Amino acid sequence: MSEFSMIVTLSVVPEAKDAVRAALQKLVPLTQEEAGCLQYDCHEVDPDGFPGVANTGGDFVMLEAWRDAAAHQSHGVSAHFQEFITAFSKDELQLSVQLLKNA
Repeated sequence: MSEFSMIVTLSVVPEAKDAVRAALQKLVPLTQEEAGCLQYDCHEVDPDGFPGVANTGGDFVMLEAWRDAAAHQSHGVSAHFQEFITAFSKDELQLSVQLLKNA
């Protein structure tokens, strides 16, 4: 697989939200420095949404683009990502991933 993009939605229990936010602030710049990372941006979802449009869920959204599958796999085993993902239980943090294709 060559260059690809994805959206990762993080759903967090309220008690863990501050800790997840702090961990993301550490994770993002380290990931952006990875050789195969083309984009790695974190956004916090506004719980109030846009007037007249309901949010589809989640607390944080990651917009990611990778050079290739190998680059993404390297990210998945990196020390900084493993530190992030193992810091929270499945009851505290759930991820959903959407792989994007050009329309």
